[in-house]
Amino acid sequence: MWNKIIQEGGGLITKRTVRQWLFDAEDPLLAYAQPSSQNVALLRNDTSTNSSAALYNASSFYTGKNNLTQVQSFITYQGSKYLNGIFNFSIKVWGTNDWGQFQPFLDKNSPTDLFTFSDDDYRTLHLYDSSKINNATIIYNVTIKGIPLLRFKIDQSIYLPDPAYFQSVTGFNNLTGANGGAPIFVSNPHFAGVQQPYPSRIDGIQPNDTLDTTYVDIEPNTGLVLNTYQGSQINIYLNNSDWFQLDQQPQLDTFYPLVWISEVGTLNDYAAGRISAIFRAQKWAKYGFLVFVGFGLLFLIIGIVAIVVSRRLRQKIITTESPLFN
Repeated sequence: MWNKIIQEGGGLITKRTVRQWLFDAEDPLLAYAQPSSQNVALLRNDTSTNSSAALYNASSFYTGKNNLTQVQSFITYQGSKYLNGIFNFSIKVWGTNDWGQFQPFLDKNSPTDLFTFSDDDYRTLHLYDSSKINNATIIYNVTIKGIPLLRFKIDQSIYLPDPAYFQSVTGFNNLTGANGGAPIFVSNPHFAGVQQPYPSRIDGIQPNDTLDTTYVDIEPNTGLVLNTYQGSQINIYLNNSDWFQLDQQPQLDTFYPLVWISEVGTLNDYAAGRISAIFRAQKWAKYGFLVFVGFGLLFLIIGIVAIVVSRRLRQKIITTESPLFN
């Protein structure tokens, strides 16, 4: 059996490609010892509902029936209404479940704040739209491939110091508790919004507070997300430690970037054409109905006027008639 494990690439020291380590690396030794945990990839790449169901409990969501503002919002996350074991308190799961659907019938003239739960950040994110200058959050009207959308940005308070989340430096989301105690901190790309002196300790960093912050563009009538940019940077924090020793000591009290992730999603030309055609049909239907109602009212008024005029003429004829005999 041991020879078979070695032939399949198993053993105490194994080699995999970067793609395998990231997405689908499986350990032949664990396949025998613990079959349910043989996938040792850093990121799960589940391609079937059965493989996902074997690891995760089912989540449940509101459909929006009776209350459209709750459409696609969490009822439970993986079987529970709370996340435990990450911080010193239970994290309530609430908000929409993804970046694909928000509540419909958003009014740009009466802005609405939106909320989405992020299982990457382990908390609910607040999406602003109300031009609140003091909170540095503004709604923008944008047009993507001829479709008018409303742009929402994430409230940057997620990166403010917060003792409840063990965050003491502006610009970082502390995910140490979610990574087995490893000092992992998430920030905007290129340290956008991070307080000095930490960005200056890394060469080549050129933050752009406008380009390096996440936004989502929503079609206001349907609540569908048709364009989005999600950017994040994963960093490791190195500080003075008795166990951390190298011949060449790196600069400590420093956040070292590990990877910068940029996710962009937008509709293609075909989808844009289909959506535009639907909106045009709705617009023509709306205008057609108004025209129909307008003509109906016009004919009604003409009919009423005709009846009134006809009656007056009849009365006038009767009153002006002379009797044939005295």
